[in-house]
Amino acid sequence: MSYLVLGVAVVLAVLLQSAPAPPIKLLDLKPDLLLILMAAWGTARGSQEAISGGIVGGILMDIQSHVPLGITALALLPVAFVAGQSRSYFQGTHPLVLLTITFCGTFVYYSITLLALQATGSELDWFESLARVSLPVAILNSLISYLPFWALGRFRGPTG
Repeated sequence: MSYLVLGVAVVLAVLLQSAPAPPIKLLDLKPDLLLILMAAWGTARGSQEAISGGIVGGILMDIQSHVPLGITALALLPVAFVAGQSRSYFQGTHPLVLLTITFCGTFVYYSITLLALQATGSELDWFESLARVSLPVAILNSLISYLPFWALGRFRGPTG
């Protein structure tokens, strides 16, 4: 049952993220809804489910955004894994753990994406991308990351 809920959540996150006019846009920034979902899901439910959702969601994002297939999934894997592993190291999940994972995970996500795009021949300005895009988005992602985590706390089932 949890994989069904995860699948629906991933598809909704991808659709909302790829919408021409996203429902959540602050200060001309768009939050990374799939990254936030995978961080929250991993923290609440574990690595196995979050990694599965990250792979499927990443591939769906790449298909709709014309990014080389697999880059988004690759960038989401460390975020999902670390979020899931946090359950093993912390008794009960504190919101600050999720906030930290989401904030740092945003930089990891963007760094892997930039590295993969550069490997495919794209010309990129790393400073511009990390300082002027990733930092504000990391703050925004962190601020809203607790909402899906809270919602997942309402969904009970066997954890992975």
